[in-house]
Parts: sequence; C-alpha cells; structure tokens
Amino acid sequence: MKSRTVLISRNAIIVSFIICLFGLEVTFAGEENKVPKDKAIKHLHPCISGGTKKTVFYVGQEAKDGSPIFNGTVFLVQYDGHPYAVTAKHVVAGLYETLKDSEFTFFLNQVDGTGLQLKQDWIMRRTGGKWLLSEAADIAVMPFLLSDNFDLRLIPLDFFVTSDSLMELEDAFYISYQPGVESPGRITPIVRSGTISIINPDNSFILDAFVFPGNSGSPVFIKPSIAYDDISVSQGCKFIGVVSSYLPYRDVAISAQTKQPRIIFEENTGLAYITAVQALQDLFKTEEFKKQHYAFKEHIKQFAK
Repeated sequence: MKSRTVLISRNAIIVSFIICLFGLEVTFAGEENKVPKDKAIKHLHPCISGGTKKTVFYVGQEAKDGSPIFNGTVFLVQYDGHPYAVTAKHVVAGLYETLKDSEFTFFLNQVDGTGLQLKQDWIMRRTGGKWLLSEAADIAVMPFLLSDNFDLRLIPLDFFVTSDSLMELEDAFYISYQPGVESPGRITPIVRSGTISIINPDNSFILDAFVFPGNSGSPVFIKPSIAYDDISVSQGCKFIGVVSSYLPYRDVAISAQTKQPRIIFEENTGLAYITAVQALQDLFKTEEFKKQHYAFKEHIKQFAK
C-alpha cells in the first residue's frame, strides 16, 4: 500500500514533547465515557469516542519506496504518570529477527489528520529504554514519548480489570490493525468483538472471535451494553487483555502406503487466545522493569534541562 505518511522534524517533536510532558496535557481513554447526545460523533459509540480507539497504533517497518509495512498492533498505557507502549511479545521478537532498532517503525495519527512514521531508535535514545519481554506470557512493554502532535491517548491503571473479575459469556471487543482495511496517509484501526468462552487457570482466556496476523498486540476491552437517549453511558470499556493468537484446528493427512503423516492442514477455529492484564501487571513488578522505569524518569529530567 502506498502511503502519504510523513516524518515530522525532530525539532518539532522535541518542542511538542516538552509542551505535552510538562504542560500536563495528557489525555486518558475513558475521560469522555459520558457523551451528551448532541455532542456525539455520528457512528461512534461513546466507548470509542471516549478514547479507547486512540490508544492504538501500529508497528512495522518502512519499505524501500517509503510505504508502510504493518506487522502488528501497539497501544499505550500509563504507569506512574508515564507512557508505555504495549504489544504481544512475539510481534517484537519477530521483528527483531530481521530488523535493527533504526528500522523498527511506529505508525500513528497526528491531530491534524495526517499520519506519522516514528523510528524506534529515536525514542529509545530519549527514554533510555528498550522492549522488555515477559518470560511467562506473550506480552512486551517499552517506554514511549508523547507529543501534543500525536493523536494518542493512554489507558490508565484504574481501567485495568483482571480476569478473575470476568465471566464466561461476557462480551468483549478489541481494537486492531486489520490487513486490507487501510487508508493512505493514516492508520485506521477497526473494532471487532466476541464472547469470553473460557477463563484458563493461568488467568489467560479464550475469546470467541476471529483474529488474524496483524491483530496481535491489540488491546481487549469489556464491551459496553447500556446507552440512553439523552446521555450514552458506558458500563464497559475497561481494559482486560492483549490479543496473542488464534487457536488453530489441525487436520493431518495420512499416507495410505506408509501410514505416516504427509500433510497437515491448519485452519482458524474462530477462537482467540488473550493474554490477561495480570501478565502486564506482573511485568511491571519485575526488577528489570523497575530499573528501566527509574532510568526513563532520569532521562526525562535530563531532557527537560
């Protein structure tokens, strides 16, 4: 896909970042969950207009012709007043198989409606951070930068709902990059939904929803169910997990002569494996994360000087 996504100047990002960081103009998802009907945006559920969709952006690489190659979905959370990018561990590990930090690219929208390609190594030099990969779960986290030019919001910690508070048959939705749903010059995340099918002993859960390559790393939220005529009220929109993968169904073709497996056919069962928020909370508690978070704060102090 050809793209008109542009790189804004480093100076513009630096000035804008300082304004955002020290002007405290950080916006969180959910701040507009109560949307008066006369101010609602057509076609947008109050949960979406409340900011959940703007927590999402993409990660991938830039092709030789400058067009974007999207490999996965990323979103932002807030920890101790600072922004962190979150995605599935296998997305990061897969990109590192072929790319350097200078080739890792984030794709996001700006407030003026245009897209932006932001190189990962530029962020890493200014945050003192890197991707931290969970040893136990399919989740990764990295310090990020905010700018008043970026059309992004954060998921606050009080929006986290652990899987021990969920029930089977409860509805959920995720916001994601979907191959084939693309708009030149900007990112266009889509909303998909499903039902919680089973909650596993390790706190992960299965969602009755189709997921595909590119959906990995998408944030999953409780689906809201209440909307009034005058004011739409979201009972959901709380963050509950991260899309990891689909559950495959495998059918093995056996050789009539040797009686040995010859071909394995694999299909998407329409069930998705979701990493619960507990895995992200556990990553926040590790010594490696704590050390990096301290370094992140120190880098910001030096950056401000």
